[in-house]
Amino acid sequence: MKILLLGSGKVAEFLARSMQNIIIISNDSDVVNDLKNLLLESQIIYGKCDDEETLQQAGIQDAEVAIIAFEDDDENLRIANFIERFCPRKILIVVKDPSRISAFQKYGVESVICPLVETIKRIENLIYPQSQRVSEIIVLEESELVGRKLMDLDLPANTSIIGVLRGHHLIAAEKDLTLQKGDHIILCTLGVLPPVMEEKLFGKGRKPKPFAKVVAIIEDKYDLTSVLSEASYLAHYTGSELVVASTDQKIAQKAIDGLKDSGTDCTTIILEKSNAIQSFLHDSAISKSEACLAIRPSDLFFRELKRLPDNRISSSGVRVILLCKGLFPYRKILTLFDGSMESEKCLDLSIRVAINLNSGLHIILPFDMRHEIEDKLLYLKRLGRMYGVEVNEEPVEGNIMIEIVSRVRSGEFDLFVYAINSRAIKKDILNRIFTEAPISVMIVTG
Repeated sequence: MKILLLGSGKVAEFLARSMQNIIIISNDSDVVNDLKNLLLESQIIYGKCDDEETLQQAGIQDAEVAIIAFEDDDENLRIANFIERFCPRKILIVVKDPSRISAFQKYGVESVICPLVETIKRIENLIYPQSQRVSEIIVLEESELVGRKLMDLDLPANTSIIGVLRGHHLIAAEKDLTLQKGDHIILCTLGVLPPVMEEKLFGKGRKPKPFAKVVAIIEDKYDLTSVLSEASYLAHYTGSELVVASTDQKIAQKAIDGLKDSGTDCTTIILEKSNAIQSFLHDSAISKSEACLAIRPSDLFFRELKRLPDNRISSSGVRVILLCKGLFPYRKILTLFDGSMESEKCLDLSIRVAINLNSGLHIILPFDMRHEIEDKLLYLKRLGRMYGVEVNEEPVEGNIMIEIVSRVRSGEFDLFVYAINSRAIKKDILNRIFTEAPISVMIVTG
């Protein structure tokens, strides 16, 4: 992550001590000289922060975060307005005067930090550690909160809504405000919420589930150590039901015995030897709920998959196919947004898997689509932050197919999530990724 600091004073010195990937721009020669003992020469730029050439030399066009920290708050606001044209993904301002925070927010600055306010909050929390709690709620698509007005939430007397974030805008908590998918509700609670209200607001189990079932296709003894192990891991951490499906009764029984030894419960389905995949997709035990099909990548599987019409898959319960390579836990997940509806489904699935498995999420997208997906990324980052998951995006200016193949082969990631109908990668290259990639691949089918 590339971070720029524009300003001077103690903030620059402290950040230089704690961040290795920071670049500091300052026109204060004393500050620049002091920083030479802490940073590389390439990380310190002497110049004016409102000079376009200086900003481009610092690489502001590639910056993830721009931190503005001058001693004068008016200068902070002026520089923030100036650098906005270069589109850093996040602008963060450090202000001295607490009374100026609302003024900065009115100018559209989303992230404002006041050291004095943060100090006061810290002191209050130390003196009254249980006096109040600020909670965040993301309104998910399946949430019962969608379409409801704030007045209908029937909150306890000790709970109030501070506001609702919708995209970049903070909306006042008016009683007749109707909640939408993706809204970010900020709650302030005195004491502890009753369990019934916790479930109502946050949802049962708190974490959004990516699918209801994980079905492991076990064809031979080799699948017991690869497919079954990975499917069991996924089912356990997503809270999904585990199903073992096989054409061989003996193999299925070995799978059940192995799972019992580890304390894992599962159900079993015996498939017909011919047309096993078609038989599976239409099994009544599966088609009634969304399922993730875990299978070993093989030529036979891909041949059968090609023979199935798209509507045959989408009409079944299978929404996700996991090609298991045995690489788990999933520490880092890679996915792609190419502007299609299918790739947007990939984003929704990826963040849910990342939340349940406590994985980092990395999104690659075409450079010219970064504004198109801005609100969606903001939603994903807020949802990730709520559950302690880091979400990063990387706009690619060149050939996105080459970038994806490079990342998949790099060994940096453990899981690649991709939409089967996406056109960003050619079919022959995609098939090679499916079969030859050193990481597991999760395919969104519908």
